Amino acid sequence: MKKHKNTGIGVASLLLMATASVQALGINFIGVAPTDPSWTNTENWFDGVVPGTSGAFADQGQFFGATDIAEINDPLTTGSAVDLLMRNLGKLTINADTDKLRILSIGTTGATPGFGTFVKQTAGTTSAREITLGTDDANGGLYEVSGSAQLGLSRFLTIGANGKFSLIGSNASASLTDATLGNLTMLTTGILSFTFDETGVGAVTVAATFTVDAAASVLEIDGSLYGGGIGSFTLVDSAFMDGSFDPANYTVTGLGVENVDWSLTQETDGDLVLNVLTEEAASTIQLTISANGSNPGNYDFSWTSQDGKLYDLVSSTDLATPISTWSVWEGNADIAGTSPSNGLTNVPGGGNTTRFFAVIEKDPAPL
Repeated sequence: MKKHKNTGIGVASLLLMATASVQALGINFIGVAPTDPSWTNTENWFDGVVPGTSGAFADQGQFFGATDIAEINDPLTTGSAVDLLMRNLGKLTINADTDKLRILSIGTTGATPGFGTFVKQTAGTTSAREITLGTDDANGGLYEVSGSAQLGLSRFLTIGANGKFSLIGSNASASLTDATLGNLTMLTTGILSFTFDETGVGAVTVAATFTVDAAASVLEIDGSLYGGGIGSFTLVDSAFMDGSFDPANYTVTGLGVENVDWSLTQETDGDLVLNVLTEEAASTIQLTISANGSNPGNYDFSWTSQDGKLYDLVSSTDLATPISTWSVWEGNADIAGTSPSNGLTNVPGGGNTTRFFAVIEKDPAPL
């Protein structure tokens, strides 16, 4: 019996020694192969050791400077886990599936403001545990998901005061899956950004709580490319929303006027929703107005246009009614499109203290 007991203790001691002998490594990206910035290129890493291949439980890949620029172009699905520490304009682009990244710290230390320190995910599914962005007072941090990329986090996403999380296009998405720890937290002036493509924009799904600093957190929505018509788009789908964005801290571009062409719904049950209210809001027309150089009070107009379409210049002295009900201005109706742009010059401004103009695109009447 004593022999059995001693043998058991001996095995346990050997296991402890084996575990203690394998230490996680901090491995610096040195980028000596600028023509091949791939993650797997051993020349790009200090001592030729690619993070995740040292035999440790979790290595740390370190991107500490502007020349530290790497790409994951092939699936990163073998080896051990890898943590990332990024600052001072270090950059990583992910173009393939990866499930070996664990803890991503982007702009949590360093001395370079702005969003030049980043991870940009353009394709594939990236599975990780947690991401922290821009919590250092002096260094910004960005994580961007675009194209067909999918980001899955088992725990949290924290957007610090100098951090930004960006979702671009209708096929990109992000999800935080743990019902207790899967929290999206915005600290003070952190930025959450959504950019529409022609059909819409993807969503961030949060299994736990979405926390917003009501006094300072920033929401950016760019709908300039959207052309899909009236609809509602869930930007964040969470179990609970703690706080809301102050109107002074959210901007929506390319979709017209708030509460006329679009509205933002912030629900305590967890949903952040953008509602496109009018067809005009979905237009991709870019209208430019400038004062006429010869006749004060008159204006010149130019806008992007398409062959085969007709255009009306409309106007109103207020925004109380939908643009579709505004009156044609100075007879400028049914103007034939001449791609890529149309223009009008020396148009009377009406002499009003305030006047709004818009261009409506329409199809010709059937013959």
